Amino acid sequence: MALWNVAARLQTRLLVLGILVVFAYPQARAQAKVQGDDLVNSASKGNLARVRSLLAAKVDVNARAKDGDTALIAASYGGHLEVVRALLAANADLNSKGSDGKTALILACYGGFRSHNRALTDSLLGARALGSAADAFGDRELAAGLAFPDIVKLLLGGGADKDAKDNYGITALMVAAATAPVGTTQMLLAAGANPNSRVLGLGNEGSLEIAAIAGRNDVVGLLLAAGANVNAPVFGDADSALVAAVSGGSVDVVRSLLTAGANVNAPIQGASDSGTVLIAAARRGNIDIIKLLIGAGANLETKDRNETYIEGPQTAFRINHATALIWAAREGHSDAVKLLVDAGAEKEAMDYWGHTALMLASFNGHTDVVRALLASGADVNISEGSVTALGLAKYRGNTEVVQLLKSAGAR
Repeated sequence: MALWNVAARLQTRLLVLGILVVFAYPQARAQAKVQGDDLVNSASKGNLARVRSLLAAKVDVNARAKDGDTALIAASYGGHLEVVRALLAANADLNSKGSDGKTALILACYGGFRSHNRALTDSLLGARALGSAADAFGDRELAAGLAFPDIVKLLLGGGADKDAKDNYGITALMVAAATAPVGTTQMLLAAGANPNSRVLGLGNEGSLEIAAIAGRNDVVGLLLAAGANVNAPVFGDADSALVAAVSGGSVDVVRSLLTAGANVNAPIQGASDSGTVLIAAARRGNIDIIKLLIGAGANLETKDRNETYIEGPQTAFRINHATALIWAAREGHSDAVKLLVDAGAEKEAMDYWGHTALMLASFNGHTDVVRALLASGADVNISEGSVTALGLAKYRGNTEVVQLLKSAGAR
């Protein structure tokens, strides 16, 4: 009987203990959540004393805030070096990712401008920036100072995954190539970061294409020396490194890429500038780049695949399958026209619709281009059906061009 009483009492106590655990667990969990949020928030603000206090109280160093960030991610993003040291000393997970897939290392390379990540990410993924990826931030001077190199060094020294990718496939090296001080790229490459890692999705760009877009020749040199593929394939509307450099107008980057063996006659994959880099340069009238491309053996007679409309009364005024000379003339770049003609470009080459360089220059009223073409011996009376340079100039009311053409024997 006494034994039965002991067993009954034990069972009652276990039941009471179970009830207490059931009620206490959610409270403990809620408290842990509050403390975890406090840790992340304190880390983001650089409150080292509070971070140390919470760590001493055994708060989970890898606790996550609502947005998925850990204290280490928040401190790295905020540039709080001593907080990062404290968290690493407490065995924070170096490679934990936030909800956007970014690690502490990636965010340290962004340098505190995560609020602008989407703009930069779009720039990186689509390789859309012309001239500088800093435009994504609306401040060119800002871009030169992005990243927290001391934190990058600390994280790499602790064993952070140098090739970790965020949800878009962007790595720390790609971010550094776009905006960080050159030393950040050097550190990442020295740690063994892969210069040929590519983003996810249609573009397939990597760090080299991104540095070329930004016009960062020093970074381009580092990446090439580390083995970046200068002719890596890209897809969709993305640009190769050479195309990106030409589009951005960076003569130094174009020279570096050509010296490294970039294919000067590789077809452009994107829809915005199909053809070759020479056509892209001719459309922009960049004389120095055109000279480099011609010197590297660019084909003068390759035609693009685009169809571009210009103002006119009928479909005869569409342009596609045009050469570099036709595009330079159409855009009014007289110096580029002279350069291409002197290099041996065919003056009477026609686009798909039968337009010559002289016709399009006459139509658009580019007097200097018309004068240059006539001086080079362009056929003033060549026609496509009834369409001539003189007829197009008359239609547009370009009286000065009309007089030039007539003086050259147009009829």
